[in-house]
Amino acid sequence: MRTEQIITTLKNHLISQMDKHRMNVEIMIDNPMAIHDHTAWTEGVESELGKMAEYHDKLEMISKFVSYESEKGHANQKTKYSIFNGDSTLK
Repeated sequence: MRTEQIITTLKNHLISQMDKHRMNVEIMIDNPMAIHDHTAWTEGVESELGKMAEYHDKLEMISKFVSYESEKGHANQKTKYSIFNGDSTLK
């Protein structure tokens, strides 16, 4: 149970970070004045996209390489489950 909780918390953290940077991009696109140095506008958006990609990659790594075993089914039968069962695509 503890492993599942840790992995779920980590997943939620990564998704929240992606959402934070996606929101920053949306604000920059909707309000270009949000960046004081207007020549750095595209660099600012690109920087936020890079941060989103970093967290997205980490989330994919969890889905590919981290799993946990849970007691399910008959007595003493262990079934291996992937901890990532969500959609890793950006909205």
